[in-house]
Amino acid sequence: MKLRLDYFFGFLLSIVLLYSCNEKPTDIAYELISDTVSINIISHSDTNLIYGIERKVNSPCAFNTGNFFVGKAKGIDAISVIRFGYLPDSVSYLKESDIESVTLYLFPSRYAMGDTINPSFGFQIKKVENYWSASATFDSLTIPGMISYQVGSFEGKIDLLDTMKSIEINLDKKIIADWLVRRTDTNAYVVNWGIALIPTNNTNVIHSFNGQGIGSVLMPGLKIIFNNKENNKDTINLDAAINSSFIKYPDYKDDGKIVFQGGLDVRTNLLFDLSMIPPFSGISKMDMQLTIDKENTVLGNLKQVEVFRIDFVNDTAKGLLGNYFYYMEASDTNLTKFYCPSLTSAAEMWNRRDGKGKLQVRGSDVESLYRRLDRYVFYGINDPDTNKRPKVRVIYTTRKKR
Repeated sequence: MKLRLDYFFGFLLSIVLLYSCNEKPTDIAYELISDTVSINIISHSDTNLIYGIERKVNSPCAFNTGNFFVGKAKGIDAISVIRFGYLPDSVSYLKESDIESVTLYLFPSRYAMGDTINPSFGFQIKKVENYWSASATFDSLTIPGMISYQVGSFEGKIDLLDTMKSIEINLDKKIIADWLVRRTDTNAYVVNWGIALIPTNNTNVIHSFNGQGIGSVLMPGLKIIFNNKENNKDTINLDAAINSSFIKYPDYKDDGKIVFQGGLDVRTNLLFDLSMIPPFSGISKMDMQLTIDKENTVLGNLKQVEVFRIDFVNDTAKGLLGNYFYYMEASDTNLTKFYCPSLTSAAEMWNRRDGKGKLQVRGSDVESLYRRLDRYVFYGINDPDTNKRPKVRVIYTTRKKR
């Protein structure tokens, strides 16, 4: 009898389940039925999803970035200024005749741009006479009266080795005597504005040097040997307090190309228009591919980077919305095609507003932003070869009208 009851209840449960499967879906489930949703794809081949570009120079100078540049190459001029710490009060009595020697120590890094095979490299070292700051530019630093007399020079080949050798340059003792005179001037805001390193005209290479910055170990230094009040030899060592590179680039052509360049942190904004997508659609995916223009790309002696960063630009805040950024990686062995698999969150935010927005192409780290001068050029939206233009695709869903 018990066995028959088990069979009966099992049969009854089966009837209930089969009946439930034939019920109409709830309001929530109904929205998920496939024939109520339309899947759509738009791409660069259908419309101009990128309708313009804006080129941005984010820094007037490379200020305390951990390195600095000196030289000329590829149409770029780079000069640098180093400011040292204060001379102590205990040596304020020194005159030029008391100073035995002044030595500048510089520490080249491995990076260089230009003719590293047959280099011609040299620079003059001159006294800086007037105030300068992080807002100074190449033009403002080179106006008459800003830089005065020469205190030293360097000429020679810098070997690019795994372990770089330091450079020692003897400087004119007069500059220390002048700084000491300024040290006793109670109206002087800063006792020295530093020294400028200016490349000679025949230079065909730009070298990078270790400089002041967060975590810097090797930085420029001055060693001053003098005779103290007891007529004994004594030494003062001054470390760099501030250093900055002032870089003059060739004029960029208004050719619609997408450019990123290190040093002054040149970036490019891409202007998107997705307003043809109905508001509050379901954005499933947005991706993008850029192609490098190798003919106009200028690199130093280190390998080409394989990763770039793309930042979401918030117009309302007049800056970047730091929580949203993406990475674009090389997708071929020749490092020509760069692909970002998902810009979806940016498209979602634009779709909730007016459908328009900006993304900014830039370096992915401090090294490529500030410590190299490499210029990466990508083909733009108006390139005659449509296969080289930026490729953008958006996949989205909308509900069908019932």
